Amino acid sequence: MVRNEKLHYHFDNYQKLSKDELKVNTCYKVIADHVRAVTFAIADGVYPGNKDRGYIIRRLIRRSTVYGRKLGIAGAFLFSLVEDVLTSMKEFYPYIVEKYDAVVAAVKSEEEKFLKTLNKGSEFLENIMNSERVVSAKNALLLFESYGFPIELTMEMAAENEIEVDIKGFNKLFEEAKEVSRKARKDDKA
Repeated sequence: MVRNEKLHYHFDNYQKLSKDELKVNTCYKVIADHVRAVTFAIADGVYPGNKDRGYIIRRLIRRSTVYGRKLGIAGAFLFSLVEDVLTSMKEFYPYIVEKYDAVVAAVKSEEEKFLKTLNKGSEFLENIMNSERVVSAKNALLLFESYGFPIELTMEMAAENEIEVDIKGFNKLFEEAKEVSRKARKDDKA
């Protein structure tokens, strides 16, 4: 699936999924980069989660899943690329081979959970776009917080349907939500 000489950015099996080469190339680059980072992080004991390093791993998996959707990949796929990373890197990092099953299980689990929320979020967004000409800041934040829907994905899907997103309002609400969260954490520590 991944050619060793072009591990960084070329997935042979997905070449035929899109005619827009720039889009495809970007998708490949993001997916290849993220699957490498995720594989090594999980092999080193950093699992997807809600905080700190785990949250970064979760975001990488979710971002890769979104880019996979752009290539027309509907289901979980990232976990299947872990083997390619291990195959090409095992000579230099033999310890990652021992972690193969754990890495695949963690990536697959996170990917499948995200796909469920992504599908629900897509349905919610479709309903909004069928009834409104602008995705409100409140709905964009709801998509982000409740469905794990990256704002970039909301904006992209809306643009495809010639719908606007209240991005300024979203940014304001997002900052307010972060402040409330910070304050709550601070109060919990007191």
